[in-house]
Amino acid sequence: MKNFKNYLSCNAFTLAEVLITLAIIGVVAALTLPGVIQNHNETAWTRAQDLWEKKLTETVRRMNTDGVMTGHKTTEDFMDTFKKYMKVIKTCDNGDINKCYSPKVVTAGNEKEPIEVETNGLKTARDMGLKEWQTNTNTMSFVVADGTTVIMAYQPGMPLR
Repeated sequence: MKNFKNYLSCNAFTLAEVLITLAIIGVVAALTLPGVIQNHNETAWTRAQDLWEKKLTETVRRMNTDGVMTGHKTTEDFMDTFKKYMKVIKTCDNGDINKCYSPKVVTAGNEKEPIEVETNGLKTARDMGLKEWQTNTNTMSFVVADGTTVIMAYQPGMPLR
């Protein structure tokens, strides 16, 4: 009986104390998680954009070194050469862009924040929140091996920068 009295007098947390502590942790988590998730999404977006820019820069540099960057009459001609330098798994012309994109896409546009646009009406850069490409050839969409989807337009006679 003596041991049983000592057992009952032990210091311990009650169920109510544990539940209150869990409730406080839940409220704090609910307040902080949206910010953490948004920061993660912004970081992922920036990294993906940086990686694509590096891949594109390297591809253009290789094409320029090989002397095949210019001399194409249309975007389609340019894409035939471009596909030899970058692994393109799917191409779509301007008329069937939805075969390369989902019905809505997120684009950087000219805004600081990414914007969502519907792909079924995309015909020009302005439709994506960008400055006009000023090209007289069709645009083409393509998907590269890592899943990046891109819209490209080739302008014959445009000087290299």
